[in-house]
Formats: sequence, structure tokens, C-alpha cells
Amino acid sequence: MHRLKLFFVLSLIVAVMCFAVACDGNSGTQNPNNPDRTDSLPDTDGNGGEIDTDPDTAPGENDDESFEPAPDTDGMLKYVLKSDGTYAVRGLADVNSRSVSIPETFNSKDVTSIEAEAFSGSRIQNVTIAAGVKTIGDKAFALCYDLVGVSFAPGSALTSIGDRAFDICESLTAIEIPDGVTEIGAYCFRDAYELKDVSFPDSVVRVGENAMENTAWLKNADPGVVYIGSTAYAYQHIDEVKAPWVVIEEGTLSVADGAFSCDDLIVKVVIPASVTHIGYKAFTCCKNLASIEVDTLNPVYYSDKNALVERATLTVLKGVDSVPGNATSIGDFAYAYSAALTSLTMPDSVVKIGVSAFEGAVNMSSASLSPKVTEIPDGAFRDASALGSFKVNKGVRSISGTAFSGCDALKTVYLDSPAVIVAADMSMSVGHVLENADTVFVSETAFLDDEGAPIKEYDVKDSHPYVYAAFEETDVSSVSGYKEWHRTEVR
Repeated sequence: MHRLKLFFVLSLIVAVMCFAVACDGNSGTQNPNNPDRTDSLPDTDGNGGEIDTDPDTAPGENDDESFEPAPDTDGMLKYVLKSDGTYAVRGLADVNSRSVSIPETFNSKDVTSIEAEAFSGSRIQNVTIAAGVKTIGDKAFALCYDLVGVSFAPGSALTSIGDRAFDICESLTAIEIPDGVTEIGAYCFRDAYELKDVSFPDSVVRVGENAMENTAWLKNADPGVVYIGSTAYAYQHIDEVKAPWVVIEEGTLSVADGAFSCDDLIVKVVIPASVTHIGYKAFTCCKNLASIEVDTLNPVYYSDKNALVERATLTVLKGVDSVPGNATSIGDFAYAYSAALTSLTMPDSVVKIGVSAFEGAVNMSSASLSPKVTEIPDGAFRDASALGSFKVNKGVRSISGTAFSGCDALKTVYLDSPAVIVAADMSMSVGHVLENADTVFVSETAFLDDEGAPIKEYDVKDSHPYVYAAFEETDVSSVSGYKEWHRTEVR
């Protein structure tokens, strides 16, 4: 009898505990809205988002690292607190807003920036930006087709406007950039077709590529070099000048990214002593550029053999027909599409070749690399359609699969590099150095070090090299010190 009572009490306790657990909304063991579902799904806020099941845990303490609290709002705008204790504007809280004023403060903290894409695609028509805002993010007002007015409060602290910040603002007609702005991003006002009245301060020293492309401002610019602040931005041609000289005026501090890119008419560029920054691809694809002159007093750049060279790094930023004797690197696109380059002799001082350095050099029939070059990068000789033979030096350890794309005349290749010889993946890469080759000469000492001992790093038998798969060795080589191979596979 005593055992029966004990069993009854224990059963009652278990039943009470089970009922308590079932009614606990935070237990995760049962969904009160669907008793048939168990704890396989996380708790949600009713909108599909997870909620914090432990109210005593600080936000982010045990949550996923990517967790970010919902932005705060004043009913008009949304804000997010930054790590420096200031606020950034994230976008509209009221999507029907047409006029927006960015305030100086929110929650008693300074508002210092407008986030990337904050108002992108919105229907706002006017925006006033407080003096404390220092940066406007990428695409912040992009695709704001109805935006007609942008004004900045007196004493604006703005320093930079991001890439595509006002891209395709088709109704914008005028804007006055505040004093102190130093950077205008790439494509910043692109396709703001009606934008004709723009005031740039002298403080602007960095301008991204095509920042004013397809604007009335650029279309109506005076002939000659066009300036944005202290930056040479582009060149407006004069009809009667068929082969212009681009003479950048003294006092200019920088040249914009892509400033004169792909201008086939320019034949000469003169750079003053005041220019201390030249943007990326500033002179790329100027096919007929024959002369580059830099003032001898310029502290950052100099010219040698019609090449523009950075003093500190000895990098050729733009070349014409030859490489200066003391250069240590060839920059990205440095000789790209140069019509004057017919034969490349690279000095032994060069250790690096940039991306697409000789791309499109259609008149270059021969090329000799520096023995110190270890990598041939993407597009290095792409579309150099006259290049008939090439030697891969022993120090080369890698060649990009696209380095020789479009080199249809490259029928003879000399291989001294064991790393390239054993590169079996070459058979799968369009544009590899042997893609169009009919004859390959493999150095008899390729797998020997300077002492004549085998290089243990490479095992020819186990590597299944492409040259052995696609070519057949001849009995006698026509070049001393090399084994001659002829292609056998059908391309």
C-alpha cells in the first residue's frame, strides 16, 4: 500500500512538470500555435526573423557574428550607430518622403555620414545635408530620377563623395560641391544628363574614372584640358587640331583615373612639376601617344625614353616604344595598345609585370623578358597579334591562363622554366602560352640548377606535362641546347 501511494505521488509530480514545460513559450520544445511541431524551428518574431530567447543576454553576446541591431529612426530617416559613436544615415523611414533634411545630430550624437545606397532608387526630390556630414557613400543617391536639388549647410565638413553617388540622377541640374571635398568617386555623376552647373573647389585632388560622363557640364566644357578642382579630368578636342598636345597647367595637383584613356588623337603629354598624383589607367589605350614629358623638377615622377616613371618605385606607369633602363616594374596597362611598340627588350632590372601590361600591342613582333620576372599575369600579352615567338625564362613560376589570349601568331615558344613545362593545366586554359604553338624548344638544362644538379622540386615523369602530351620530340634540334618538339594533336 505504501509503495502504491509513493508511485501515485511520483506520477503526479511528473505530470505537473510536463504540463509546465508544455506551457513554457521559451522552452523551445513545443510550438503553442502548432502542437504537432517541435523544436526543429527557431523562435521567430512573427515576420520570419529570429528573436532573442534570452532577454538577459546583451545583443550580440551570444548571437551570430553577423547580427546587427535594427536601425533607429526619427520617423523620416533611419540611422545606424557606428563604432566611433556617431550616426550614419541608412535611408528613408518614410518611403513617401520627397524632401529630406539630414540633421546635425540624432539621439544627441553627431551624424557624420550617409551610407552606401542609402537613398538609391528613392523618389526624393530635394535633400539638404547638414554641415557635420563628412562622407557620402557609394551609390547613396544613385537612380534618384526625381532628384532636382542638393544643398549643403554652410561650413560643411564633407571630404569625399563615393563611387556612383549620384549616378543616373537624370533631373539634377546643378550642385555646388563644398570647400574641403578632396575625393569625387568613379562615375559619381554619370548619366546625370541635365547636370550643367557644377562648382568644384580647388581642394579636389582625387577624381575617379568617368565621374562626369554623359553630363551637360562635360559636354559644354571649354576646349582643351578639363579640370575638376586641382585635378586634370579629361581633354575636350578642338576640331582644327588633329594631333593635339595635352599640356597640363602648372598648379595642377593630380590627374584623374582614366583621364585621357583611349584617346587615339593625343600624340604628346606634358606634365608639370606640381602634379603629385596620377590616377589609375590615366593614359591607357592612347594608341598614338608618341611622347611624354615630365618637368625635371617634379618630385614624384620623371620621364625617360618617352615613358612616365614613378620615382619611388621605378614603376613605368605609361610607356610608348621602349622600357627605361632602370625600371623595376611595368605597371598595369603600361604599354597597352601602344602602336609604337614594335620590339620589346626588357632590362634586367625589371622584376614585375602588371596586368595587361602589353595587351593589344599589335605591332610588337618580338619580346624579351627580364630574367628576374617570376610571373606573367592576366592579359599581359593578350591580343599582341604580331608576336611570333617567345621565351619563357627559367625564373618564371607561373603564367596566367589568359596571358597570351589572342596571340594567334605565337607559333614558336622556348621553355626554360621547369614550372611552366610541368603545368598540366595549360591544356585546359584558353590563352596559355602554347595554345597556338607549332614548335616548342625545351631547354636541356631546364630541370638542372646553376650547379648542374637536378632540381628536386620538379618530377618530370609524374607531372604529365602538356608539352609531352601535345608535342612530339624530333631527333635533331635546330637550336643548340634545346630539344625540339612539334605539335601532334589537332587543335
